[in-house]
Amino acid sequence: MNERERKLAIIVGSAVAMAIVYYGINFLFISPLTEAKEQYESNLKKKNDLKKLVDSESRSRKSGRNMPPGHYPMMPSRLRICSDKI
Repeated sequence: MNERERKLAIIVGSAVAMAIVYYGINFLFISPLTEAKEQYESNLKKKNDLKKLVDSESRSRKSGRNMPPGHYPMMPSRLRICSDKI
């Protein structure tokens, strides 16, 4: 192997090694952190939506509005539908 081939092999080998290291770090550290952050933001949005629902229900109870028949305050709509069938 002459000098030129040796340098080319070192350059190509180094590039492949850097790509492997990059994807390894991305797979082991960066990707899980990104997924955890996305799930945290999703859970925070769900929590805020539920809090808004509870606040609106408690405001409507405090305001003394007449509730329609079959309306159960402070009960999520999915449970409300199931309880109407009982």
